[in-house]
Amino acid sequence: MLRSTNASLTAQVHTLTTRLEASDAEHVLITSSLIQLKLANQSLTDANESLKMQVAELQSIVESQPAEVEGRLRQEMDRIMQRNIEVQNENRALEEGVEEMERELVKAKVEWAEMSGEVEGMRKKWGAISALMNGK
Repeated sequence: MLRSTNASLTAQVHTLTTRLEASDAEHVLITSSLIQLKLANQSLTDANESLKMQVAELQSIVESQPAEVEGRLRQEMDRIMQRNIEVQNENRALEEGVEEMERELVKAKVEWAEMSGEVEGMRKKWGAISALMNGK
């Protein structure tokens, strides 16, 4: 009976030892997987934090762009308005110059007409004087 109990207990110890070794192997495998998962999780957490910072930076840039674009647009509009004023002043000066030239042209035409009348009058007088001189 002692031998049979011993054999039975030995078999149980052997079974328990085999199960313990299997449990230990499974535990090592689970622990290794857990460590890999924790490392992957930490890597994803780091990447997530990095992306959050990039999102914050991009939001800051996007929020500042409308003001920057509006400022540049305002500067460009001011420049265009200033140039428009300069062009209007140049046009006004040119129009005044054209008006002055037109007045001078009218004056010259009037003087020409007066001189032409005087020349014609002198020709008639000369003709009359020549006729009187030839007629004597």
